[in-house]
Amino acid sequence: MIESKNKTIISNYEAISNLFKSSNIKLENPYDMLEWIWIHMAINAAVISVIGKNGDINDSITSVHKLMNSLKLLATTIKTIRETTKIAASRGINMKHYRNELWVYKLPAQLSAIFMKRMFATNNLTRRIMELHGNIDDLLYICNSVYKEGKINNVSAPLFYQSLEDITRRITNK
Repeated sequence: MIESKNKTIISNYEAISNLFKSSNIKLENPYDMLEWIWIHMAINAAVISVIGKNGDINDSITSVHKLMNSLKLLATTIKTIRETTKIAASRGINMKHYRNELWVYKLPAQLSAIFMKRMFATNNLTRRIMELHGNIDDLLYICNSVYKEGKINNVSAPLFYQSLEDITRRITNK
């Protein structure tokens, strides 16, 4: 990922871009890098909240596998992503610029869940990323940032809010 040239002040942008190309690394240029990050924080917050609500906070790998192998949990994740992307949109992000990344979440949740389950089964990199991200403080920061933004902007996100509130209660009661 790299911000598009017209939105940066990097004097050697072409040289940097060419360096990646010469290394056979394809760069992606989102419409707006900060918006892209916020959208992905929102998506991650949804995934994290469903994993946290339905799994063991102290055993993240088992909890992640439970999600990746369950069509029911993946369908809930899709519904929660729909909520959290509305929170991202409440920041003024024009979601039309990100249709190519968000289309799968617009399909019926059960169908999207099948696609996600297949992706996790066949894409080792995606699966490993899910397995390796287990820093609870980082994960809660992502969720809490999205939660606070949603509450400030009065966005309806009952699945997401309830999941995060359940996780917070479980952590607090330990």
